[in-house]
Order: sequence, then C-alpha cells, then structure tokens
Amino acid sequence: RCLLPAKAADGNSRKIVLAIVESDANDHGMEDKKAMGFDGTGKSKSSKKKESKEGDEDAMDMDMEDSDDEEEKKDGAEDDDEEDDDDETRRTPIRGPVPSSPGRWGSCVRLVDPADACETLDCVELNRNEAALCCASVRFHSRGGESLLAVGTVTGMTMHPLKHRESHVALYRVVNGERLQLLHRTRVDVGGGDDDGEDDKDAGPVLALVHFQGRLLVGVGRTVRLYEMGKRQLLKKCELRGLPAAVRTLRAAADRAYVGDVARGVQFLRYDAAGNRLVLVAKDRSPRPVTCTELLDVNTVACGDKFGNVSVLRLPRGADAGAVDVTGARALWDSSREDATPRLETLCTYHVGEVVTS
Repeated sequence: RCLLPAKAADGNSRKIVLAIVESDANDHGMEDKKAMGFDGTGKSKSSKKKESKEGDEDAMDMDMEDSDDEEEKKDGAEDDDEEDDDDETRRTPIRGPVPSSPGRWGSCVRLVDPADACETLDCVELNRNEAALCCASVRFHSRGGESLLAVGTVTGMTMHPLKHRESHVALYRVVNGERLQLLHRTRVDVGGGDDDGEDDKDAGPVLALVHFQGRLLVGVGRTVRLYEMGKRQLLKKCELRGLPAAVRTLRAAADRAYVGDVARGVQFLRYDAAGNRLVLVAKDRSPRPVTCTELLDVNTVACGDKFGNVSVLRLPRGADAGAVDVTGARALWDSSREDATPRLETLCTYHVGEVVTS
C-alpha cells in the first residue's frame, strides 16, 4: 500500500488517495469467476435460473389454487421465511472455485479515499494468473514531478518450489483523483532468466519498489536496478547484481539505498552519479530473514525479521569513505574481498515473539 497526492476533479485542489494491492494464491480472478457463473454474492447462473423458474411455478400455483385456511397460510409463510434465510446463508460464499493447477492467482489494484471512510474509488483487475506483490509512489523528473503509482507484478508464481514465468513493473497515473490509468508495463524478468531469456541465478520476482532521486529503484530477485521512465517502457540505467539473497525491502534517502533480503540481513548501498553505478557500502553482521525495514536517519535503520526480532543497525563512522573510489587507485580484487566490506553495528535487539510485518 502507498499514499499518492493527486489533483481533484475541479483541477485546483489536491487530495490524498491510498493505493492497495491485493493478491490471493490458488484463486481465480474476478473475470474468470464471472465467466464461470459466479458473481459478487456467490450465486451462480444456474441457481438464478432455478430461482426464477420456481418463482414462476409458485405464481401459477397461486393462481390455480386458493388457500383453505388462514392457519395454513401462516405456517406456510413461516416455512418460506426459514427457507429464505437458509437460501441467504447458502448464498454467502467463503471463497470462489479452487483452481485445479498451481500457480493461479487472483489480484487487483484498489484505489481508496482515506478521507471518506476508505471508500473504493477504482479497482483494476490484473491479467490472468498475475499477482501484484508491491507498490510505490514515484516521481520522475521527466514527468515534471507528477506522482505515479508503480506496481510490481509476477505471473504464474508457485511457492514450493519458488518459480515464476515472468515479472513486470506497471506504471499507473491517477486521473482526477478518482481512477487509475495504465501508462505502460515493463518486463523485468522472464522465468528465472534475464531480459534476453538466458539463465540467471540472480533472477526472481519483484518484491520491492522505492522512489530514488527522481527514478525508480526495483528489487528483482538478487538484483537491484535503477530505472528511468521512457515513453513505452522503463529504461534501465544501472544495476547491482550478486546480492546474497532475494531483495525483500527497499528504502532510500539522499544517495543511499537500504536493502533488506530474505536471508542475509540488511545492506547499505550508495549511488555513484559520476560512474552511474550502485556500490555496496556495508552489510549486516548477522544473517536475518528481513520482513520489514524502517529508516530512522541516514545512518540508522530498524528492521524486523520472521523470527520475531526487532533490531536497530547503524553504519560505522567513516565506513562509506572508500565505497566510491573515483581515482581508480583501489584494485578490483581488494573491493571484492569478503572481509573488505564494512559491517553494520547492532545497537539493540528486542525479541517481540511474533513475526514483525510492518
């Protein structure tokens, strides 16, 4: 979920809207459910036809037969009420039909108004078997600072084993603060490979997005990429491959990016504008499966893991001095050594006892 500022319908005032991505595993999309005969109330087409047919037969019987006793009428009315209650109970579904094959998803992007009891303004259903996993508000310099909605989606993803067919980043524009308009979709990963279809161990689904210096920073598997907006799709500017595990969270401040992965903890990155590259500044001392992160200041970040711990990590003083070497005097083999990367300091750790999700 994320908040977006948008122009109101009058064109003069501005309003804040909330974008929410919803995904259900082993479920059909709304279009598929309607094609199968299910609507929002859970009644199928056959049940509707049956109800209408029964209603016609009852009407004919009422015309042909007269009631003999008022008590029988009352008893019949009570029975009808009980049957109607039972019908209403049966019409309330727990969920729709279960797909027969794995990798089926039902997902949508919902736009709500937080100032009006979170009333739904617009709901965009995604394509078949496509799931929206993350979203972020981004302001590209080429768009004049207009706030756009970036949504990371994955198609045909299965949990065990973790695999998918392809991943995309979709850009939406909020029109008059009431509806979403799709600008374009960019394919960022194909079935465990890169954009050329080659096998890539760093490939994976899009799990994190964040606005970064007028561009979009995307976590794709074990890779962090920086994208600029183009007319028909996003344009890749630079990337950092070979992170220890799949990127789970992204935060940004100034020229730094804070990456939390699913196994090895938190890494601090820095963007070198002169060389157009992302450089690893420091990484976590202890491996931890990060579930959420929050930036406290430019050198300090708080993170939660799935073991129920909340930790506060800080970058040591002067650790980023040699992260970007513009002189070229630092040898490549020195910068790639495992023990050459500075380690983050753990200020405190508190065990909550439950999985920290936000």
